[in-house]
Amino acid sequence: RSRLDELARRLRQLPDSGPPAVRRNLAELGQTIEGSVPRAPASYDRWNELRLQLLRGYESLAASLRVESIHVPSLRPSNLTRNVFHVVNGAFVVALLRLVDPGDVVWLAAGAAGLAWSMETARRVSARVNALLMRLFARVAHPHERWRVNSATWYTTSLLVLALFAPARAALLGVVVLSVSDPIAALVGRRFGRHSIRAGRSVEGSFAFVLSGALAGLAVLTAFHPELGLGPALVLASASALVGAAVELLSIRVDDNVSIPVCVAAVAALLGRLLGV
Repeated sequence: RSRLDELARRLRQLPDSGPPAVRRNLAELGQTIEGSVPRAPASYDRWNELRLQLLRGYESLAASLRVESIHVPSLRPSNLTRNVFHVVNGAFVVALLRLVDPGDVVWLAAGAAGLAWSMETARRVSARVNALLMRLFARVAHPHERWRVNSATWYTTSLLVLALFAPARAALLGVVVLSVSDPIAALVGRRFGRHSIRAGRSVEGSFAFVLSGALAGLAVLTAFHPELGLGPALVLASASALVGAAVELLSIRVDDNVSIPVCVAAVAALLGRLLGV
């Protein structure tokens, strides 16, 4: 409560100047704080409602600042439902890659990407559609996705790229590393991250990314490509995990739902050729 009171005081002291959208968003944040902070003992639900209001207010302010070429971090609060959704999606795509004819996979990926981008376009045209979709996917959406292309759209785009250009085994590794390592790294980084690297990433989270990616990659290669043998499978899985972790650290302006699977698949395909497997 005292921290929010101090923030409200500092917001009141800001000069009334700058771009109108930024001023408006700052004013709305101040009003939210001053009008919504509980003054008596309140339940978790009441504080959580305020937290969600402030998340939306921050991301609205961040969007108006980016228009002025001032880039501030997007908030990525813990979301276990989103993490589970991430893994389940990956398992579903792995099943499609194994069970569906490659030609049909291209059409399925194209359909998913087309639907996702159609919804993105509708969100930009209509604020009501945007609000409806954000309510529909509220349990798995990050606050900043109200104003920016959401991760699911970038994910379906990467799946289309993999379906068109990547060999099946390389595409499999790209999907597995993203769907398993990304949520595990986020969970470990938020809970145990003490040594920051960059852009909110930590040594602990990156280590969890590499370890989980290598194990998951080795598991799917052993299950679906036993002809490789343990040695080549371990090399491919470990290299894919290392590349994925490095790309995650470097993906500042590019969504890692595109950069990780595409880069992992490219390296896995190249390394497979070099190893002759």
